Amino acid sequence: MKNLCETVLPVADAFLALQRVEKTECCSKSLVAMSLGEVVAEVSTSYAHEMTKLQRWSEDKTMPLMGVVSEVLRVGQHMVRLRQILPIDLLLSDTNATTTHNIAIQSSLLGTRILNNLSEQSTKYSGSKQDEELRSLILRRALVPYLRMLHRWMHEGILEDPFGEFFIMEAYEPSARSSQQHAISNTQRRHVLRLFPEAATTSLGTNDNDTTTSAGQQEVLAFERRFSINKRMIPSFLEKPSRVSKMIFFAGKYCCLLREYNNTLPDFGESSEGILVWADIDDLRQKIQDTFEIASNAVIQLLFSPSVDLMGHLHSLKSYFLQGRGDWVVDFLDSADALLSKATTTVKVHSIRVLLQGAIARACNTDPYHALIGCSFSNASLMSIVQKMLQEKTDAADGDGVRPSGRLSTGEISARSCVDLLQLEVDLEWPLTLVLDHNTIQKLNNIFRLLMSIKMCERRLSDIWNNNEVLSTFSSAYGIKHQLVQFFRQFLFYSAHFVLEPLWGKLLLQVGQADSIFSLSQALQEFFEKVEKGLTLSSITRFKSLSKIIDISNQLCEIGLHSSTGTTSLIEAALNSLEDSFLKTLTELASPTGADYAQLVTLFTWVDFSGFYGRNRVYTVHHGATSGLAM
Repeated sequence: MKNLCETVLPVADAFLALQRVEKTECCSKSLVAMSLGEVVAEVSTSYAHEMTKLQRWSEDKTMPLMGVVSEVLRVGQHMVRLRQILPIDLLLSDTNATTTHNIAIQSSLLGTRILNNLSEQSTKYSGSKQDEELRSLILRRALVPYLRMLHRWMHEGILEDPFGEFFIMEAYEPSARSSQQHAISNTQRRHVLRLFPEAATTSLGTNDNDTTTSAGQQEVLAFERRFSINKRMIPSFLEKPSRVSKMIFFAGKYCCLLREYNNTLPDFGESSEGILVWADIDDLRQKIQDTFEIASNAVIQLLFSPSVDLMGHLHSLKSYFLQGRGDWVVDFLDSADALLSKATTTVKVHSIRVLLQGAIARACNTDPYHALIGCSFSNASLMSIVQKMLQEKTDAADGDGVRPSGRLSTGEISARSCVDLLQLEVDLEWPLTLVLDHNTIQKLNNIFRLLMSIKMCERRLSDIWNNNEVLSTFSSAYGIKHQLVQFFRQFLFYSAHFVLEPLWGKLLLQVGQADSIFSLSQALQEFFEKVEKGLTLSSITRFKSLSKIIDISNQLCEIGLHSSTGTTSLIEAALNSLEDSFLKTLTELASPTGADYAQLVTLFTWVDFSGFYGRNRVYTVHHGATSGLAM
């Protein structure tokens, strides 16, 4: 008798455990746990109903104990299996939390842990078809609220997550600005900036000299990132490959952008409801990818629409950052030459900005976006920025953290001339900064600052040495001046015709064929990588050599400015020393080493177009490396 009764104890134990789970359904802080509680309630109700029927039947008829036990085991087998499959400890963990903090943490992770447990069990084969069906049923029912959150996020960009179970989190939204000026435009920009605050600073470095920033930039700096991914809460079936969770994240972000920017959503068609029904993981991943592609394509269409005009802005940026139209540069240097040679501490950036915008307005008045361009003084030299950029690439490859930025100190900034720290700014409209973000503008500024420094050197050399009768008596002066001027002119010609123009044409082709934000970003990344190689910005050793040549040019200009106060012998010795230093530095610059040498063969060929450096063994061009810039 005792042994017979013990056979039904697992059923009783399962019933009691599931009853506890059922009771926690009402007070649970997890939609997934609540959904499982509904399943348990249905099974428990069915079991109780069968037991009631058995009791009534036994009251009318006498039943042997063996028959009662057999009937209990038959009816309660689902209770036992459900008890074995369900993560009871997890489901009851809510009630064991003792503090508010613990409750919040356990509740937010509870749904993910339950789904991970059920997903892991569903991949195991027990050999029983009934067990497989039960596991599939439980997983499908537990996923119902989670898939609803996933669907709402990916198709509307709305987080409906009352208990914080979803792996995407939304930060607190600050209140609207008190100023109502330009209300419609600023409302649109305010909505989007909450999504993409990393794109807020559309110029490189805000200097204390310059307190004038756009309303959009001020708003962006006041907000933290609105949406973020909590990697701890990504369910195991969405964790690998990592692109799945990223597609979910960006699809919802794009929908939120479209909804809040122009009150539209992509047309996902009838298949959008399919994501609410669980079939298997492969089917879900395919639906996620399809949804992401539709949302991404909608953003692409917005970017290329006349109201945003990405292509028009790209053409505009080329005219200024890459100096595609040099007439405004000449006009600007003519009017601002005296200011650009002074230290930044003695010049107000507003004075430079007025001259720059005036030159742009006169030369580029047909460009509809020319009024968006401004300027400021950077808080770091170009050498510091290039060093930091290359160090970050090295750290990323090695898995190390980002090292200090190496900003200039106040003393170093005061010693810098305006042309050394001058950078452009552009006040872009949203959502252009999805693509033309802070990093893109920074890289464009690196190119602009390099070209501007070289143009300024070539200009000063020509002005000082061609108009100085005293210096014309020194034969060595003509030699070093001529070599430097030719080097700078050949560098500018090479950079325009062999680097920037061909690579820009390829970039526009890739942008026109892009079908996602990622492909746009990839096209820009490839463009900058090749431009940096072609302009010596990808090698710190080679860029130091180029910077040293610029310094030699500045020293030569200083000699020209103070030639009337120096003795002939001292000037002659200084000129000879500078020429020796230039030739030595040129040898270092043209060293046939490094991954970027193949890109620079054309430059070294144009610099030595007469064969002078080859005959004098300054450097030899290794044409076998490549015949031109690798495209």
